[in-house]
Amino acid sequence: MVTNKEALWVQVIRAKYQMTDTLPISIRHDRGSFLWNSLTRVWPLLCENLWWSIRDRCQIRCWEDAWIPNMEPLIKFIPTGVNISSGCCLNDMVNEDGLWNLDLFKHWLPKEVIELIMGIPPCPLEGPDKISLCHTLTGNFTVKSAYKICKGDDYCSKDDKWKSVWKFPGAQRVHFFIWLVLKQCLLSNIERVKRNLADDPSCPICGFHSEDILHILRDCLAAKDVWSQIISGFSLSRVASSDDFCPPLDDQVHGFTIFLNTDGAVRLDTENASIGGLQET
Repeated sequence: MVTNKEALWVQVIRAKYQMTDTLPISIRHDRGSFLWNSLTRVWPLLCENLWWSIRDRCQIRCWEDAWIPNMEPLIKFIPTGVNISSGCCLNDMVNEDGLWNLDLFKHWLPKEVIELIMGIPPCPLEGPDKISLCHTLTGNFTVKSAYKICKGDDYCSKDDKWKSVWKFPGAQRVHFFIWLVLKQCLLSNIERVKRNLADDPSCPICGFHSEDILHILRDCLAAKDVWSQIISGFSLSRVASSDDFCPPLDDQVHGFTIFLNTDGAVRLDTENASIGGLQET
């Protein structure tokens, strides 16, 4: 929506939600969809991690946009109560000789910032100013970079557990299902009780007193019946309980690889879901 404004779907979205600025401060809309409202909540965080690459200097706002690498917008250095033209274009800060008009900067900015500005050539390049995302080598947006921004210091790219999920040779919906399992985000009856959506945490199929994710996928009588039909001679008791619940299927099926698939559909009358599987020998 920011870097590819010529695309038809981007033009439709920007027109629907009245996005007139290239990079608006807020995209909140009273009649936004669930997806749009979710994007609204993370928009400030996304904007904080964007910076402008100078080309023709016509789109960059001198004070409000981040155009100095690894530095926040210059408006942060302006004392409170000072009346400046915050929306002035970066092109207005260049004199007739094509050099920075440092007198305009020196009046408000500290010496360290002025030195950084002097290290940026103001000579325009071909094409419009370009928005790039921090934390990437190419400056392009990726899901990985966005996740890294959201996680902050807790981000760890070397966790093989998550790599195995997204490299699993299956449909995208299967990847997402496994990810939900590892994140403990499936809506079991225990989770329903925690969210005040139900009063009984027991399993509606076998009557066990607590239905958690491990019970749904392994310990329930219905689950055991499914596993016994898919994996001949496989003992479910060999799968240890774990907080992350990651059954080592490849190590437990005696040389076979099992592929499970579900479309997520659930019968309303019984609340049962179906699952299919393939066994690779």
